[in-house]
Amino acid sequence: MDLWRSLSLGVASFLLLACAVARTRGRRATRARRRKAAAQERALEGGKTPGALTPDGWFTKGDEAIEDERYDDAVLAFDECIRMEPNDADAYYGRGCALDKLGRHRQAIADFAKAIGIAPNDADAYCGRGYALEELGRHRQAIADFAKAIGIDADDADAYCGRGYVLEELGRHRQAIADFNQGDREDPKNAEAYCGRGFAFEELGGLQQAIADFTQAIELDAKDAEAYYGRAALLEEFGGHQEAIADFTRVIEIDPHDAEAYYGRGVILSGLGKHEEAISDFAKAIELAPTTPTPYRGRGVVLDELGMYRKASADFARAIEIEPKDLPSRLDLAEALLCDGKAEQCLTELRKAETYVQGGREQVERVLPASAGGQDTWARDRQTRGGICRVVGQGRGSHVGHRAIRTNGWKAAKFPPRPRRSPSI
Repeated sequence: MDLWRSLSLGVASFLLLACAVARTRGRRATRARRRKAAAQERALEGGKTPGALTPDGWFTKGDEAIEDERYDDAVLAFDECIRMEPNDADAYYGRGCALDKLGRHRQAIADFAKAIGIAPNDADAYCGRGYALEELGRHRQAIADFAKAIGIDADDADAYCGRGYVLEELGRHRQAIADFNQGDREDPKNAEAYCGRGFAFEELGGLQQAIADFTQAIELDAKDAEAYYGRAALLEEFGGHQEAIADFTRVIEIDPHDAEAYYGRGVILSGLGKHEEAISDFAKAIELAPTTPTPYRGRGVVLDELGMYRKASADFARAIEIEPKDLPSRLDLAEALLCDGKAEQCLTELRKAETYVQGGREQVERVLPASAGGQDTWARDRQTRGGICRVVGQGRGSHVGHRAIRTNGWKAAKFPPRPRRSPSI
């Protein structure tokens, strides 16, 4: 089979579906600095040094834990702060941020709501709750919270970017760009605004503009994995394979557990004929996301190209087991079985796929031998095998093109959520 065409899963096009959106810390960090400065001022006035046993001390510990990405420790510190000062809006906000980082979005929402109840004009808390609501797919509520934050603080770049990402997820790309533009105006050094706008431009076909925005985001934040990821896919589409590989590699350096980055790099390596490296990347993606069908298919295609039909068939079968309606994997399995001399099993897979391949059954039966006794001979006959392969090729080509694989393959892939930067205190 045509390896690159079979694996051409539209690396650029699946980014939005793959992305669990990144977040900037933005002005959130100033909240902690204000709190710390106020605590020091109070301590000096009282002739004391703020310690771990005061609410301010626990708050500082929680803030430092978030800075060090020790989110469980941050939750414990804010717990103590709240125990000592039950109406501390800052502590509820801080704990909400830590819980959101841990993926405990419903608990985070409850803490942000508590902060809002204590301080109704807390724009940060509305913004934080908006991020958590977005993670749960509650888009309308998220938009309302971002709008509330903007109403309280019209200069809140994070709120504009947060709303921009929700609009982007809803396919409202031009409105998203308007919000990202506003976020950029409010904070020209906000990498998030450039990264988000890059994804929106990509969806609207402005690929060069998207690359420029991703590049600017990287210049502002060298650890912005989403920007590297977005740029990698577009560079690949423009033929910059080595540059794309370098960007995917950078994503992996930032987060070694990013299954999608291994998969994306594997796709490019397979297209360059670097089979062993591609197999290694697909294997790593499988290790990190064992219930995602797409990497199995990727590795299967490479194995098929190397003539390792039985191993390829096993990978295609596993992809189908995870997602029974995965037409690309079923057609690939049929071809691999045929090349392995298993004509009847090939036909079985094609007939299972006939729902997706218009006229597929009739085309298959035209190339089948008249008698069952001729199966073995037929399976080794090049001309007849070519007929079956043409059926497979027609099915793949007419129904699983560049964009169709995005819909039928990548959406169904369900990789684990990509890491994001939720608001920090």
